[in-house]
Amino acid sequence: MKTDVIPFKHTAATRILTFIVSLWLIMGGASIISKIAGVSYFPSPDWLEKSRQIASIVGIITAVFLTWMMMKLNRYRQPELVGIKKNLVFGFGLFFLSVMGSSAITSGGPLFWALLYGDETEFTYTIAKPDGGSQRYCRNSVELDGMPLMDNLCVASEKFRGSLAVGDRIVVSGTGTSFGLFARSVRKVE
Repeated sequence: MKTDVIPFKHTAATRILTFIVSLWLIMGGASIISKIAGVSYFPSPDWLEKSRQIASIVGIITAVFLTWMMMKLNRYRQPELVGIKKNLVFGFGLFFLSVMGSSAITSGGPLFWALLYGDETEFTYTIAKPDGGSQRYCRNSVELDGMPLMDNLCVASEKFRGSLAVGDRIVVSGTGTSFGLFARSVRKVE
């Protein structure tokens, strides 16, 4: 079976677009990868409130644009991708890329900002679920109210987690900026 291959032209515009898309995916994936690696970065509640609407819009635009690009490029590489496979690729692409696109706004960009310009800071969070479950990267997680996907707080002791209830407020301290912080310590607000 012969397929027509459209040569990819390396113009200045395609290089710039490739750079922007790559940077965007790195920023979007940074917070997800940091959680898997065990680094606890949390966006500030104030930043999440201010950026939630624009992050959702950017996430949708990112998902639609990059999924469209994948489908368009795939047409020339694997023409047999049709039916259910095409729908699965499209559905997964929309979900995963929308999470990455919105994560670039809420967590990724601020994470890099905190790495470069972070100073000692602390934020107050509300407990949504004291027993956030046991995940592969954290045995004693606590779910915080209003946090994005995978942003559970990993506390050191089962005893501290047991003292928390829904609606309790905690102070998380660490290195960061007004956009968020790398958690180092946590204490309960009395």
